[in-house]
Amino acid sequence: MRWWTPVVCLVLLLTAAGSTARGSGASGEQEQTPADTSIGSRGKDQSRSGPVPEFYQAPDIKEVWRQARAQVQRMDPAAINRQYVLALIDSLAETIQYDFDSLASRARAVESSERGYTHKYYRSSFTRGELLEKEISRRQAVKIPHFHAAYDPQGYLVRVRYQEPRRWRATQLAMGQGTQQPEAAPPPFVRYFRDWNLDRLQGREYLKKRKMTEGAPYYRFIYDQSDQVQRIEHFDAEDIKRYHLDFLEKAGYGKLEFIGVEGFSLLEVDPYLFHSDRSLVKPRWMVAVTRDSAGMLASVQVFNQLQQLIYYYTYQQLPIEQGKSAVRVTLLSGEAVIESAFTVTYDQYNRISERAFFNAEGNLLSTINYTYRSRSGEVLVTTRNAAGIILSQRNYLALSDAD
Repeated sequence: MRWWTPVVCLVLLLTAAGSTARGSGASGEQEQTPADTSIGSRGKDQSRSGPVPEFYQAPDIKEVWRQARAQVQRMDPAAINRQYVLALIDSLAETIQYDFDSLASRARAVESSERGYTHKYYRSSFTRGELLEKEISRRQAVKIPHFHAAYDPQGYLVRVRYQEPRRWRATQLAMGQGTQQPEAAPPPFVRYFRDWNLDRLQGREYLKKRKMTEGAPYYRFIYDQSDQVQRIEHFDAEDIKRYHLDFLEKAGYGKLEFIGVEGFSLLEVDPYLFHSDRSLVKPRWMVAVTRDSAGMLASVQVFNQLQQLIYYYTYQQLPIEQGKSAVRVTLLSGEAVIESAFTVTYDQYNRISERAFFNAEGNLLSTINYTYRSRSGEVLVTTRNAAGIILSQRNYLALSDAD
């Protein structure tokens, strides 16, 4: 018996055992010449010559053994020598080593990408099949919370991650009280504005969240599924919420609340739609806001801590003429006695252009006109009496200074 006979027999036995455990080999064997000693391998000179590809697909070990066995069976026994057996063993070793290098390379990449992460583990009664039971489309996934599963090129599950879309999460936080929306329904919409019109309950100068200027106040509007305003929040230049207006669907009105203060003035909400003599809201008082069928402001009612009506405003939209809009504001006492009235007119750019004040009998008392100068960025404020005589006239750099 020659010296290499036991070695060849050992290789053949291992090959037969591997093939039996995994099933019969695929049909269609490839022809190889006896001189080819790199059976299913990359050779020593290629084993670690470069980095492992990111999406390297490991070979089928059963197929490697099948090719080795087929070649040994076809070879002339005289051609089998020590050099061939060593090459056969080295070839299989290099193939397995390359697979291990691939796994190690991908493990190092994952470890590097998660460096500094904190890993925690939680017990769960759910199985993988239960978590990944109902597959949804990518379009659906951007709207609702879901589990995101990742698979490698061979189809093996690599990672499962729970995700909440940013828009969905931001909306839930904005709505407060942890209100959860039905998964089948889209979340409410959130929009940002530089300013707003209280009488129309509409935002002005739309802002994109990622392009908002730091150090500038803004308004956040939250809409329901039918695009009706449900909540309005005002943030100051330091990004601190000053007040919010919540519309309570079941109650049929909105509730205006200031944050962090006990008393406030309605002039802080809008300096033009309230009278300076009737704007104080004392601690523990409540402000209720109603809107008409068109979604515009209908009334603002102020109650004391005993739920008694102290005073209130009513708002009536006037017909639009030549691109201008106007609203008539009436101030009444808690006993529904008219105290005063005034109109607010806006130009075609939705800027306030005039305020006219009347007494309880409807007689004109005075007017204030606003003239805008685009080049200088100034606004000229002119006050006249009932006869049209100018009482005062001043320039302001910004409209907010002309309140």
